[in-house]
Amino acid sequence: MPRTKEQYAQMRDASNQKIRTAAIRLFAEKGFAATNIQDIAESAGISMGLMYRHYPSKDVLVSSLLESAMEGNKDIIQSMESDGDPREIFDNLASEIYRHMTDDDSNFVSLMLLITQGLMSKSLIDCGALIDLDIQTLKAGEKLIRRGQKAGVFGEGNPKEMIVCFFSCIQGLVMMKSALGEYFQMPDAGVMTAFLYRSQK
Repeated sequence: MPRTKEQYAQMRDASNQKIRTAAIRLFAEKGFAATNIQDIAESAGISMGLMYRHYPSKDVLVSSLLESAMEGNKDIIQSMESDGDPREIFDNLASEIYRHMTDDDSNFVSLMLLITQGLMSKSLIDCGALIDLDIQTLKAGEKLIRRGQKAGVFGEGNPKEMIVCFFSCIQGLVMMKSALGEYFQMPDAGVMTAFLYRSQK
């Protein structure tokens, strides 16, 4: 019985996800230069022909992965710039990060490592765009903390230093999880945000 268009679409989506998952893991483990398109195809369990139908080059694949990552950052910025309750926004963000960090099927850790390595080595395509987006994220967080301080929700301190500390904590946790393996213990979402809030004493 011939396959339907929907079935073909599902097959394309499934093979695309295999490629992206394999690429993120290999790039994070081996680096960009040491990973070639054949490595990714073999790890994904697909043919080179199918690989090239999805992504004609490694650069195209990397750009697609980074675009997805940047969309995630844009969502964070949008949330921080909303009129929502500052504490609720940070609690939701920390909970979402906790979920990704503790989900064995999530590519979050590998993608974060990939971006960190690329930024440090200046080897990523659109490196400048990523840095600009990171700065926008920090500025949005800084404004949100300042708003929370005015509302009496957040504790005293320099908002810029506080938001840098928050995201540095996340980046550090990603690196520690990668290095420590099973010994790593992901802190509860509340631990990640506790330093932000005003003491209730």
